[in-house]
Parts: sequence; C-alpha cells; structure tokens
Amino acid sequence: MGGESRARYEPLVELARGGMGTVYLARCVAPGQPDGIVVMKRLHAHLSDDAEFVGMLRDEARIASRIRHPNVVPLLNFVDIDAHPTLIQEYVESCTLASLLGAMRRESTPAPRGILSRILCDALDGLDAAHDAKDDHGRPLSVVHRDASPQNILVGVDGRSRVIDFGIAKAEDRQTTTRVGVLKGKAGYVAPEQILDHPVDRRADVFAIGIALHEGVSGRRLFDGDAVAVTLRRILEHDICPPSSRAPGVAQSLDALVLTALAHDPRARFASARAFREALEAEIPPSSREAVAALVRYYGASELARRRDLLAGAVADEGDADDTVVDARTVKLVLERRRAAVTGSVVLMGLIFASALALQGSASQRAAGAAFGAPKAGVSTPTTSPPTVPIP
Repeated sequence: MGGESRARYEPLVELARGGMGTVYLARCVAPGQPDGIVVMKRLHAHLSDDAEFVGMLRDEARIASRIRHPNVVPLLNFVDIDAHPTLIQEYVESCTLASLLGAMRRESTPAPRGILSRILCDALDGLDAAHDAKDDHGRPLSVVHRDASPQNILVGVDGRSRVIDFGIAKAEDRQTTTRVGVLKGKAGYVAPEQILDHPVDRRADVFAIGIALHEGVSGRRLFDGDAVAVTLRRILEHDICPPSSRAPGVAQSLDALVLTALAHDPRARFASARAFREALEAEIPPSSREAVAALVRYYGASELARRRDLLAGAVADEGDADDTVVDARTVKLVLERRRAAVTGSVVLMGLIFASALALQGSASQRAAGAAFGAPKAGVSTPTTSPPTVPIP
C-alpha cells in the first residue's frame, strides 16, 4: 500500500483538530470487502504543499509501518485523498489512559493497581517493540516515541492497551529533523534530557511511563505547574516525591520501582521498556483483560456512547440506499455495545465492592489487584501482525 489506493475512505466524524491536521473516524470502502471503520489523519489543505509538513507525516507513516505488535495501533495505509496526504490507521474502540485517570481523579477513586499494571505493561510491550524496530535491511531504527504520555495510550474495550501517535518519534531513517530549541513531547511527561536538548534514547520513554505509573498510584498529577515553564523547571530540579507520600499503603518496593524509572540520570533508570515491564509485573501482578475492559466501559461510558452516537448519526445522514444498510448494522452495533457497557458497569461495581472487602492489612493493595481479576490461565497474546506498509 501507499500512494494511490483501490480503497475509498469517506470521513464521517471529526475526532480532533490540531495545527498540522485533522483526525476523523472514516468509512473504508474496498472492492470485494465489507465496509469498515478506520481512523483518518489528514494534513490541512494549506499545508499539503509544504514539504516540511508532508515529510513529517510521511516520516510518521514510515516509522509506524515498521512496528508490528498487538500493543501498537497499526498503520493500514498512507494515501493522497484530494491531494491531501493522509494516514489510515485501525480504529480501536477505546478511551485514552489520560481520560480514564482523569475520570477516577474526579471521583477521588484510586486506580486499581492490578488494572494499572496491566495497562502500563501493555504500553511498555508496545514501546519495546518500537524501540527494537528495524528497517528493510535489518538495521536498528533506534526509535524513541518522545511522547509516551497517557494521552497516547489507548485502553480498548477489549481490555488491551495500545500505543499511538509516532508523529514526533525519533528514528534513524527520519527524513525531517527537529528544529533546535523546539521541545518534542507534552510538558508534563518529558524526560530531563529532552528539555536540555541532549541526545535521547529509549530511556526517555521509560521516564514518561514512570510518570504515568506514579500518577496512577498516587491519584494526582506529578508535574502539573501553572505554566509550561514551571512544569519543566520542576522536572529539571527533579522535584519528585515517592508515591507513598501521596497515597497510603504503597510499599517501599513500589516506591523504589517508580523512582528508578524516574531517575534524573538515564543511566540510573531501567535500561529498556522490557526491563521496566518485567519489574512492574513482578511488583504488581497485572489484572485480567476482562477487568480492564470493565473499567473502560464504566469510566468511559459517556465518551464511548457519544462517539457511537456521532458515528451512527453521520452514517444515517448520508441517506443513500447503500448507507441505509450500513446504518442498520451500525445502530445494531451501538445497541449491543451499550448493553455490554451496562453489564460492564455492574461487573465493575461488584469488583469494587469485593476489592473494598479485601483491603485488609499490609497486603491490601495486592488483594485489591486480585479482586479485579488475575490473569486467566490459557489466555494467550495474539501473534498476528498487520502487514508492512511500504512508504515511498
């Protein structure tokens, strides 16, 4: 794939708009295949002739096409649509980790640690695959995401978490370069070496996931200054308290794990995402994907319902005969998934109640994680990978 495509992509719902482009939910119409829903990331019209911005989008496509892992949202195509360079990615019904943590903070509910562990172990597995990606000749690409924040971790209704958005990733074969003095990444989740414009490697992504872990355990933002400059100064000053100073019942061993990931000197951090994941998995046994899915349906219920309503409405508004058939399928899907969301909410509340009963003694947090569901024996990780997408 790449360049022109036999598939046709029809924007249905605008999801987000930024300085570089617009992200849509879109319908994919391909010869001999049923219609499907995908995500379309399209460059703004006034930037379509700008070589720098086209190159940035092409770089994102090239990097994403070489990362094939169940915990990374796959690239499906890179095409020109009406002279607009466009990325096509798989649609994952999900909420971002940022929105889920925000919803729990608003209810003063701590993130269940077993579920948090499952989400971040998934993200670390996806980042590890990115870090180890190779080019067509087997040479390491040395990919660094540089924005591995909770906003770029999708937590699916299937209980699987996936990393997204390699738009500012560093890689050996990247054709566009970062301007000197321009910070890449969200202010609250960048490593000190990114702020100082020092060389970065995979350990910068370890730092970002360490922040997400700290925030999930403590229930509060770690670096949340009134201004970007304040936030960056706090990171450089290494103004980091252990999670136990903000949340009761945090073991010293968990404090030590978090602070290792957040070491100011990259050499003192976990050497890789894989090493971080192994340590986290040993410290907090991950909950089942069913427990993660129940949490997403409960805390993301309104967001998921809004997106489904927008999608169903957009399809219905098109109004031709073919679309009526698609709309019927969509509405059926909406109703089925809403029923599933209600069921998930009931299950989750039952798990919360069971967890509360289990919070006894020094082992309270491990009991809470177990109450949300231990991994089931015999559940395997999918091994299928999307095909490589050649990007010119």
